Amino acid sequence: MRPFEIIDHTADIGVVLYGKNLPELFVHAGQAFTDVISELKKIPATLKKRISVKGETHEELLAGFLKELLYLFDTEQLLFAKFTDIRLSDTLFECEAEGIEWDQEKYPFKTALKAVTHHMLKIEKVKDGYRATVIFDV
Repeated sequence: MRPFEIIDHTADIGVVLYGKNLPELFVHAGQAFTDVISELKKIPATLKKRISVKGETHEELLAGFLKELLYLFDTEQLLFAKFTDIRLSDTLFECEAEGIEWDQEKYPFKTALKAVTHHMLKIEKVKDGYRATVIFDV
């Protein structure tokens, strides 16, 4: 199963995420976020940050997680490649994110993201696990 794929969407960019379980789906969401902005495979894991978000549904948790990643990138220039120590309940998502303080001189830049949207946001159970669609405003 592939972790994610990037899809075209009018004036936006979308990702379809896959995971054999919900924690893996969230890991792939974080990786897709990083790959949309830069090149995931070129981002080392040199610093750690604990991320915690609350929500009422798994969709809200997923959007909240991605919004937190965008906030950390916009305000602190943090970009993460690895997500471990996952804790996921119906109302809470937590993980240990590992990455870098991003430097445009050292790492490629692909896409500037403005926002994580709720347009088309859904998580669904499929034969091999879970699939989710997320659209980013660019």
